[in-house]
Amino acid sequence: MQMFRFAQISATTLALATTLVAAASAALVNFENPPYTSGNIIGQDGWAQGAYIGPGFNVNGTANISTAAPLTGAQSLVYNQTTSAAGTAASDVAKAAVLNVTSGPGTDLRVSYLIRVTGNGINSAGSAGLFLSNAALSGSSPLLARVDGTGMVASDTGTVTAVPGFVYTPGNVLRVTYDVDFNASNFLLTVFDATTNTTQFQGTRGFLAGYPATGPGGSYVVDVGTFLRSGTATIDEITLTAVPEPACMVSLLLGIGLACPMLVRRR
Repeated sequence: MQMFRFAQISATTLALATTLVAAASAALVNFENPPYTSGNIIGQDGWAQGAYIGPGFNVNGTANISTAAPLTGAQSLVYNQTTSAAGTAASDVAKAAVLNVTSGPGTDLRVSYLIRVTGNGINSAGSAGLFLSNAALSGSSPLLARVDGTGMVASDTGTVTAVPGFVYTPGNVLRVTYDVDFNASNFLLTVFDATTNTTQFQGTRGFLAGYPATGPGGSYVVDVGTFLRSGTATIDEITLTAVPEPACMVSLLLGIGLACPMLVRRR
């Protein structure tokens, strides 16, 4: 009987502990209400315009929370280029300190998001994407991927290059995933076309620049930044999940192993 109670308590405690760990090391930005309301995203839930947007590289469109053709749920972030005047170039927005991540062997962080890009009357080639940084609002973008027209570019060890063999059909919905290894300064880029249900690319890419560990205890602060450059783009369901380190999981299991027999004895 005691063994049965032990098993019950162990399973319940493990499930609770796993849920708590996941909740503490994951973040979801889905642009739903609350807290997001229709209209300009700037000022909503920490989203702001990058300090690098200004004279010579000025705002060229709108970045709004919209209910028009959302990628999922009732609302998405929608960018629409409205001018190509000289000195305008981008409408990038970013959200600082979305998650803190502790590094270890192998993958430390998984980030995924949905994106749809098309041209419009201002520019026939749409350009938009997402980057991670510890200082996104200053324009730092150590790792990134961006749809450019019918192709995609991504960071790769000190540079930005075209993603080989990738051909994008404007208007298709992509699920883009970054599996990030901070110690190795690289990430596994996976591009899945949700419209055609096919994986269009998967390969390891390097960081464009260094990504310093500026968080508490040497952790990595993760900002989320968006490239909103031309045409129109819709972005949604940005998820960030820290991968638990083996040492943390061992400690968790040891703690459960010690606690459960005590609970059984007390019963």
